[in-house]
Amino acid sequence: MLSNESVAESVDSVGLYFVNTADESKTVRLAPPQICRNTSSLLEEIVPQLEKETYRIRVATCFTGAAGARKTVREHAFGKSVTVV
Repeated sequence: MLSNESVAESVDSVGLYFVNTADESKTVRLAPPQICRNTSSLLEEIVPQLEKETYRIRVATCFTGAAGARKTVREHAFGKSVTVV
């Protein structure tokens, strides 16, 4: 869950990323229209079909809550990994 940020659609690099921990070239990006629920306090997604690997989840956004959209992309990587079996 994110607090006071939502994935904005104004920049091509924003979205939800599943970063393969063994090979970052296998990173899977979900663009904002592909995200199930995207509000200022909640980000929900159905995990796409991924290779059987371990991934870190990263969010890239231009949205800052009450301040609205920013011109620069801000990224947040979650501390835990997800393993697809």
